[in-house]
Amino acid sequence: MGILAKRFPEYGVTLQIFRGVITREAWMEYYAGFTATDASRFITYVCPSADLSKIDLASGPELKRVVAAKLREFFGDEPVVSILVRTSDEHEPYLRFWCGFERAGDKHPAQSVLVADFKEACALLELPDDAWKRLAAAVEC
Repeated sequence: MGILAKRFPEYGVTLQIFRGVITREAWMEYYAGFTATDASRFITYVCPSADLSKIDLASGPELKRVVAAKLREFFGDEPVVSILVRTSDEHEPYLRFWCGFERAGDKHPAQSVLVADFKEACALLELPDDAWKRLAAAVEC
C-alpha cells in the first residue's frame, strides 16, 4: 500500500494518505517520486489501520533530511505548510514526535501541525467550506 498523493489544485493542497504497512523504504520511494506538481501545502492523513511500526527511530534523521531536501528543491524558500490529521490514539504519539522532530536541529522547510480532523485542517488553510468534505471523501484506506 504505502503513501498515496492526491492533488487538489483548486485548493492548492496535496493530500498525502499513509495506508497499509509504511516502511522506511516506502517513505523514501514516495519522496523519490515527489514532483513539482505537488502544492506547497500538505494535509497528511494516516489511516487508522496504517502500520507505522516498521519505521524505526534510527530512520528519523535520514527521512527528515530526504523530506527537507525535496521540499527545498521544489519550493526553495517558499513557506511549506504541513498539517497532520489525527486519526487514532495509536498514531498520535508518532505524529506528535514527528512534529517536534521537524522543529529540532536544522530548520526544516515544513513545521507540521497536528489537528483533530479535515474540517480543522481546512479552516487553518482558509479553504472554502466544502473543501474538508472533498478531502475526506478522497481518502482510501
